Amino acid sequence: MLQVTLECFKTIIRIYTDANVYNTIKAEVIKMADFVIEARKRKEYEQFTCRIEADLLEKIREIVTENNLQSVNEFINECLRFSIENLKIKSDNEGK
Repeated sequence: MLQVTLECFKTIIRIYTDANVYNTIKAEVIKMADFVIEARKRKEYEQFTCRIEADLLEKIREIVTENNLQSVNEFINECLRFSIENLKIKSDNEGK
């Protein structure tokens, strides 16, 4: 334990005494100060249980993983939204 602590201490001293290393690290820390995150708008969700065919769910999970999407839930919501917005309902009289 003492050797690890001593080696760490030596590394810290070397960083502070080497101006190039110190300035490089300092510049990186300053860059980190510009790191900005934005909160997502909170959506209201309702828990609803439904059954999804196993092979369809597996394909959904693959799409989410391969495309680094936020979540399976978000992807399914987007798919449902798209389907509903582009839905065409066929009347009883059509096709006769």
